[in-house]
Amino acid sequence: MIVNAFDCLLDACANSSSYPTKLLRSELFPYALQKYDELMDERAPRVFSRDSESEHWKIRFWDCYDSQQGFPSTPHVCGSMEQLRAYLLVNRKDPACRHVFIRAPHSRAPLDCSREMLSLVFVFHQVMAQFLDVALFFGTFPGLNVPTAFHRCVFRHERFVETDDAPRFGIPQLGRSGMEIRHCYNLWSVEKSDSKHGKRAPWEIRQAGLYHSLDILNGRATWIHMKANKLLESRISEAYNSVELLQARNLQTIQGSFTATLLTHLIMFEWCGENWRQYLHYWECELERILTTIRKAPINKIEKVLVDVKSNIADVLGSPSRNLTMSSPTRIGTIGSQTTWYGSPRNATFISNSSTLGQKNFASKRVKLGLIESSPAALNSNEQTPTLAQSPVTLNSLNSPSGTEEDPFQIFDEFKFEDLQHLHHIGSKLHEADMILKLDADVLLEVTGYFKNFLDDPQTPASLKDGCRVALSKFVQRTSGIVRELGTERTRIATLMTLLNDGKALFDAITQFRNIELNQLSSARMEMMTKDMHQSTLQMESIAGKTKKETSSMHIITLVTLLFLPGTFVAVRYALPIIRKEVNIPLTTNNQTFLGAGFYQWPDNGDSSQIPNYPVWRPEYFSLFAKISFPLMALTLFFWAGPYILRWISLGELGSILRRKWVGSVRRRKKGDEEAQ
Repeated sequence: MIVNAFDCLLDACANSSSYPTKLLRSELFPYALQKYDELMDERAPRVFSRDSESEHWKIRFWDCYDSQQGFPSTPHVCGSMEQLRAYLLVNRKDPACRHVFIRAPHSRAPLDCSREMLSLVFVFHQVMAQFLDVALFFGTFPGLNVPTAFHRCVFRHERFVETDDAPRFGIPQLGRSGMEIRHCYNLWSVEKSDSKHGKRAPWEIRQAGLYHSLDILNGRATWIHMKANKLLESRISEAYNSVELLQARNLQTIQGSFTATLLTHLIMFEWCGENWRQYLHYWECELERILTTIRKAPINKIEKVLVDVKSNIADVLGSPSRNLTMSSPTRIGTIGSQTTWYGSPRNATFISNSSTLGQKNFASKRVKLGLIESSPAALNSNEQTPTLAQSPVTLNSLNSPSGTEEDPFQIFDEFKFEDLQHLHHIGSKLHEADMILKLDADVLLEVTGYFKNFLDDPQTPASLKDGCRVALSKFVQRTSGIVRELGTERTRIATLMTLLNDGKALFDAITQFRNIELNQLSSARMEMMTKDMHQSTLQMESIAGKTKKETSSMHIITLVTLLFLPGTFVAVRYALPIIRKEVNIPLTTNNQTFLGAGFYQWPDNGDSSQIPNYPVWRPEYFSLFAKISFPLMALTLFFWAGPYILRWISLGELGSILRRKWVGSVRRRKKGDEEAQ
């Protein structure tokens, strides 16, 4: 039973959502078609516009029919499924040449159509399923503002030139013979950005996708162009209206249609090869700006200054009489900030860039080091305390006749990590451009080889072979020129990458030099601080020795005081009697003792002439005094010495515990070693 291909096509268009699984014929296996259908379901939300944005749906058809003398001035626009069905599903033959343009708001936006609209267009024109490798990779990754296909170039083709299959797949109602070639590919190029780029580069890498089918018997051609802007659409329209070989009258034959096919491909090829010179020139200028700063860095001046710095630091460290005071640096890894004045004529301090330190009597060698010498008169003057310094090294009138100070380390401020990041960014852009140029050149060579092979195929009609050899030769020549230009730009990129790598190496070397020198200066600073701390330690040790002696004296005084305090408290209330005869008796009789011990007694009568030379000894009173004062003395000494005794006991017990544990662990370890052996 013979199946009508036209009826099958109408059924497929009615169920267009099943594309590409319901294609009338394909070189792919059914499972591969199913994979494309699943991929289409996955990518649809990112590739096609949403239903709520239906006002943006626009698919443009620019057709030239057999009865027309040329293309219309403006394409026909379809903005809905109804308009598409009304325009496509009519009982008429396909145009001699049809261009379908599908755009997007910008290079990373979804296409200006829905999935249903795209499927209907593809089903009606029986677009090969491999074109989905191009169409479905417009847009961006979910949640990321980067292209889905990272500069991925593909070239796919199918060829149906067997005369035996032509009657089965031919559709006479549409003017389709059933013998055709199909191919598709995508290319990348660089374009000037239309939006405000700010700090970004004013260039954008953009892609364009193309599908083409050519009926090799009647010459009917179908083109589908996918590009965000209308650049290629404008160029194609201009070329078809101006170039003689692309005029409508030349599209009525298979030879003219094939020639027009080659010229249309050249429009796409020339687009992918343009603007690379300007693009690389932009990045070359950015690279040269950074490399110029790196190459012109006056490293020799810093080396000369650092030699003097190190020699003077060595002189300072070699002088035992110097007393240095250091402070926290104002620059990471550098020496010195705050100055301190000392009483020696050769005391060294760190210089400041303040005007208070800009005295003419400073030696230039000390200024380069950042060290100054103060005189004894200056130590006693009321000069203002120096402020914080900005650098460990200053140049005072060495290169400037005006006497202003210049910090040679300031050149390192120009070598920022941001510049290194920018170098890496330039390198990534150059690598990206090199990859795109290679991929584009490979696709161009594949397309050229494909058309050569097509004309050499024995199944290709003889009229097509004989009439298109010259056009193919010119096509190959122009394509080879574009490929050669792409190769030239790749050579330029290789040179720029070499310069970039050399610049990064020099940048790293300067950075390492800076770190090494600053670390050495920091080490010298720490050595000075160590020397100063050593002197301070010696002073503190001397003070500690004196304090220890004074503490021993205080302990002796305390012990003597504690020995006599209880007895004094018991024996005398106010004070010892004044050794005067006229007042001696009243004091010893009325206010002599607190408990009335009285072991030294004087007569009680008022006759002072009877007072003996020595008092009368009362042993019984002394016994009472001893029973009271000696226990108080012992109790006082106990409370004074108790904490020391307890601390000594606790430390002794802790030491014994630690010793026992250590001995036990040693024994267990030895026992374990013996068992292991």
